[in-house]
Amino acid sequence: MTDHVDWPRAALAALLLCASCSVMVCAWYLHLRAHSWGMPKAILISWAIAAFEYCLQVPGNRIGASAGLSAAQLRGLAELAVLVSFLVFQIKVLQQPLLWNHVVGFAVVLLGVLIVLGGPFTSEVGAAEGVALPVRVSAKDLQRTSKGLPPVRWELPSVSPPPPPSASGTGGAVAAGSH
Repeated sequence: MTDHVDWPRAALAALLLCASCSVMVCAWYLHLRAHSWGMPKAILISWAIAAFEYCLQVPGNRIGASAGLSAAQLRGLAELAVLVSFLVFQIKVLQQPLLWNHVVGFAVVLLGVLIVLGGPFTSEVGAAEGVALPVRVSAKDLQRTSKGLPPVRWELPSVSPPPPPSASGTGGAVAAGSH
């Protein structure tokens, strides 16, 4: 997250993401109620619902990012919305009971979401002395990410392949394929 969050725009993003996730839960699970639908019909209807979901999700993420929320925070908000939407859908639409293993499992996921959204770990991975990240980051990318913008590109460091084993290193064994 950047130093400043535009809370009204962040709230609008959260509402769009909640609506998006509710629609997506319908796309994922509504066909379970429609036993008469064949597989092709279920797929087409689910895809149509998902297409509408993207009309909510893409603006929600863009507005949230422009409001100062990080991609991880946007994903955390969406995950929270999916959990709530799924539980309501499971109980009200699918009419399936809520079991204790659901409650405990989703509570663990909720704990992860709360950590993503609010901390307590605020330092970057690899920021500690002596810890190196396995990527090269250009100065331009560092400037972009310090402003909360995504990097232009990430490059993995080039690694030379190990040299082929020498014939003398076989310990007297005959190399495969030789007679």
